[in-house]
Amino acid sequence: MPPMMTKRWTLEGNTVVPTLPTTHSVLPVSDGARIVEAVAPGVTRFKSGYRVATLFDQDRVASPPTDKAWETRNLGGFTDGVLRQYGAYDEEGLVAILDTLDFQHASTLFAAVAFGEAAGARILAITSSESKAQMPKSLGADHIINYNAKPDWDAAATDLSFDGLGVNHVIDVGGPRAMAQSLKAIEVYACMSIKGSLVGHQQKSSRLPSSA
Repeated sequence: MPPMMTKRWTLEGNTVVPTLPTTHSVLPVSDGARIVEAVAPGVTRFKSGYRVATLFDQDRVASPPTDKAWETRNLGGFTDGVLRQYGAYDEEGLVAILDTLDFQHASTLFAAVAFGEAAGARILAITSSESKAQMPKSLGADHIINYNAKPDWDAAATDLSFDGLGVNHVIDVGGPRAMAQSLKAIEVYACMSIKGSLVGHQQKSSRLPSSA
């Protein structure tokens, strides 16, 4: 899958997760999207010309995690990531992307904004600067909070929620150091999806933080 241009590939941040094993000889970056150039005999899910995005874990599609969960073909960790011109992938390690998403949006969690809008959800995005706020704003985010301007963004998010009791679904990309505020921002019986660790890990403990 050759990239349209190098800058279209999206890095997941520059923080190394201490507990994530990596092989230094592999190419980095787990998330990418592009066009299928060719398929091998026996492939049934995709054809040449299909637009696809990569899955982080190339081995575990639906099975529950185990103690050896990281010892799999995770892109950019144990096997070459997407920061290359061409790559060969198992058909189970790719997903088709919507025609309404370009490659940049399909390879990042900004796609969650588009999916949320399509489902009729009110979208609240948390970002670090006005310049970064332009992307979710262009995709239709209803509210945007700059966490540098509002360090207590969890309280602001709660106030902006539909009933003032907290948000229904959080997609957390910050990791353990940001998770405590995500937990404070959600209402009872809400859902929190954890993806990534842009803010990094707390070195003193790997336990989930308390929301108290």
